[in-house]
Amino acid sequence: MSSPDSSSSSDRSTAPPGTRSVIGSLAAAGALPAQSSAWFAQPLSWPLLPVPDQDGRLQWPSLTVSVRDSIRILLATVPGEQLQHPRFGVGLERDLQRPNQLATRADIVRRIGEALKTWEPRVTAELIDVTAEDGGRLLRVDIRYRIVATGVLQRLSVAASVPDAVPQSSAQV
Repeated sequence: MSSPDSSSSSDRSTAPPGTRSVIGSLAAAGALPAQSSAWFAQPLSWPLLPVPDQDGRLQWPSLTVSVRDSIRILLATVPGEQLQHPRFGVGLERDLQRPNQLATRADIVRRIGEALKTWEPRVTAELIDVTAEDGGRLLRVDIRYRIVATGVLQRLSVAASVPDAVPQSSAQV
């Protein structure tokens, strides 16, 4: 039986040939910090909708992949970026410029929880954990969620380097 970890090979979908990573493209164009391209182990690709295969059939993503990609998009989108839904998103990249302190990490946990409840009704968050690693230079977000329709527990981890981080031992409460 495979692990519910989001990195299992059976859940991986590959981007159609000729597509580019959205995060990687934005980082290359200077629209995101360079470390943003390393946020996700598997880059989001365009188009987000299925592309017909050689036989003209659409290859729709599984529920597990669809939910995982939706959460990744939610984490990467800055509130106000989507005109029709100005409150959509968590905007983790903006947190890279904030001090890596306990209060900052608690705020990230709160925002992720609210965003999941509001924008991803297909899941129930079991655990949202934001930790500082590598002496406070790495911010890791670990989300454990249960897919409502199947009851299957999944995990998504996102890590980002924090410039000029405050060491974890000196984080203020």
